[in-house]
Amino acid sequence: MTVTVLQPVVTFKMDSLPLYPAGLVEKAESVTMEGTVMAENAMEVIIISQSESYILDKAAAMGADLEVEVLLDGHVPKSVRLRGAISPGAKASLSAWIQENFNIAPEDLQWN
Repeated sequence: MTVTVLQPVVTFKMDSLPLYPAGLVEKAESVTMEGTVMAENAMEVIIISQSESYILDKAAAMGADLEVEVLLDGHVPKSVRLRGAISPGAKASLSAWIQENFNIAPEDLQWN
């Protein structure tokens, strides 16, 4: 009987126990991923906001009253949509400036 009772104790190895409670590692990975997604989203909001403000400031300096929407590809401005009152000369200048400063292809610069 002693052998029957002690056999499980003798063959038990401490390293067979998980170091952390069940699910803790998975929960930590999940929380880390959520934090990464939140940081990525915050970075995109900052990039969009600063890009739009920069374009609006330049447009205002040219006497234009515009609405601007910047769309990203990752963390890089990919396209710009503009709408509002602007003279043809200022439109051409602002278009060239956006293409040069934001590396936006002419087909990704949309005027409405």
